[in-house]
Amino acid sequence: MIALISRELVAAEGHYHRSCYRCYTRQVTQNNDDIESDELNEEDLRNQFYTDAEKTAYAEIYKEIRDLFCVPKVVKLPELRESMKTHMRNGGVSELKESTRTHMFRKIKTEFNDSLNYT
Repeated sequence: MIALISRELVAAEGHYHRSCYRCYTRQVTQNNDDIESDELNEEDLRNQFYTDAEKTAYAEIYKEIRDLFCVPKVVKLPELRESMKTHMRNGGVSELKESTRTHMFRKIKTEFNDSLNYT
């Protein structure tokens, strides 16, 4: 650990997640409220749109899962993924990113901890 701390991570052949690297290298202005939408590049706008749609879709998925506490039943992960796709389409996103599909179970597990039974 000391070897990594004593020198730059890139020089130590460390690897960044693409989003972490983008946040690390992004220039920050004094006041984020002053940023106009035309100042942001197109990729940032698409990412922000996707992130907003994803947050809304997860809120809907969590609501559906909380409704299951009243009427318990078994729900398979592919069914939840289909529901997620539907909510994302309603939010204006045509296709899920691979990372959304990959981390969906982990996010659900984090949200509900030991409240749900997983098999």
